[in-house]
Amino acid sequence: PLHAEAKHCYRVYGLSEASLQDLDIAIVDSAGKSTGEDGSDSPDAVVLEDGEICFTQADDVKVNVAAGSGGGKFAVEIWGD
Repeated sequence: PLHAEAKHCYRVYGLSEASLQDLDIAIVDSAGKSTGEDGSDSPDAVVLEDGEICFTQADDVKVNVAAGSGGGKFAVEIWGD
């Protein structure tokens, strides 16, 4: 879970071992709507690839991490302003 503050922006980075061939990350708001996801098929993930996700009001969002293919260790980091 991530408590997103109003008028703040966030970016989520993920990196895995090469044996986990497709690391996927998606951010879902409290209403169940996707606010951003990684679109690559690689062992690294960035949400959003070309920017960040900004919130006009505070919300408790979920950061979902999944392996599309393979297995192994991974790390996820959330950056915010």
